Parts: sequence; structure tokens; C-alpha cells
Amino acid sequence: MHLACHAGQEHSHPDRSGFALWDGTLTITDLAAQPTQRRDLAFLSACQTASGSTGHLDEAIHLAAAMQFLGYQHVIATLWTIADSCAPKVANLVYSALTGSGGPDPGRTAEALHHAIQALRQDDRTNNPFLWAPYIHLN
Repeated sequence: MHLACHAGQEHSHPDRSGFALWDGTLTITDLAAQPTQRRDLAFLSACQTASGSTGHLDEAIHLAAAMQFLGYQHVIATLWTIADSCAPKVANLVYSALTGSGGPDPGRTAEALHHAIQALRQDDRTNNPFLWAPYIHLN
């Protein structure tokens, strides 16, 4: 699953957290109601999908964790707001690495993200970690 959109988290009701689509919000509850199938990779190209709440400092309640609970083996998420100019580059580099040897290989997600971030850092002439550092891989 690849979601390139805005996201919103409801820390008091995490099941109402979700992703802004053109026709409404795709909530965690909506996703949980889908039939169980093989779930390899969720790429959450949206702002703050792995940021928790100050009200729940000892708990990992965020959209990325919810995707793991739903069965996604690999989740790429963000810790803070991402730059619109960087997000497509990261996605392109990750997917190029995952499909470089033929078919997709989700088992290489962490490595693919690592290489994408390295490339982004090399291209960043401003040396601004806010552009490349928000991306994380959860497994």
C-alpha cells in the first residue's frame, strides 16, 4: 500500500486516525475491516505518520504502528512534516531499489530506504536534516 496524502491522528481515539483521500478519510477502522490478505509493505508518504502524542509518551500510538498491527511486515513512515519536493524522490528511489532485481522484494525495504536517504543527503546542498531525517522503517 502506498499512501501519498495528508494524514491525521486522533490520539484520544486512535481508531479514528486516518489518511485524507479525495472522498473522505480512510481510517484505521476502515483498513481493519478489509479482508485479511498478505500485507508486505505500507509506504506512508504523509506527514507525521510515526509521531506519537505528548499525552501518551510511553505508548507507540500512531498510524505507522496501526499499520503494523494490521499485519504490514514493513512500514515506511515519517516522524515529522515532510518536504513535498523530497517525497517523490524518496518513493522513486525506494521502489527502484525494491524492484531492481526483477520482481518486488519487500524484504529489502530497510536497505532500500537507507540508500534513498543517502542519495537525498548527497543531493542536499543545504545540509538540512529536516528534509531527509523524518523517514523511518518499522519492521
